Amino acid sequence: MALLAALDFEFKVSRIPNNPRMIQVKCTKQKEAEELLDFILEGRDVFVDMKETTLVFESVESDDVKRVPNITGKRQKAFMKSLNELSAEGSVTANALKQKLMTDRILTSANPHKDFTEVKDALIRKKAIKIDGENIESCLPGFYRND
Repeated sequence: MALLAALDFEFKVSRIPNNPRMIQVKCTKQKEAEELLDFILEGRDVFVDMKETTLVFESVESDDVKRVPNITGKRQKAFMKSLNELSAEGSVTANALKQKLMTDRILTSANPHKDFTEVKDALIRKKAIKIDGENIESCLPGFYRND
């Protein structure tokens, strides 16, 4: 307990609800200093070399914080990552995305079409993706990609 009393500053770091890449930093204790304002940081993957990435945080204005759906499970995360990778090359059809997920061995069951449909429907319900005719679009273009 002596250590806590000796601290000049103490911070609480917590995740922003439903936003896996953002954290809020709040000063909970300070001595003899101007009041510190809370701030929000957004994590971003940065390539160290061709095989390794590191996570860096950048400051975000609180007005810019978006409540994003909670993407759960390996297949949903892989779906979003693959969709955002393909989107960098242009519009993405359901068949192109399904083929990439099968090639990357994300959809490995006896019925990959059923698995693809289940993940796609779950992400539509979460408003993480939208369907525009034959194309699938991410509603979270900055999330689940390495750039």
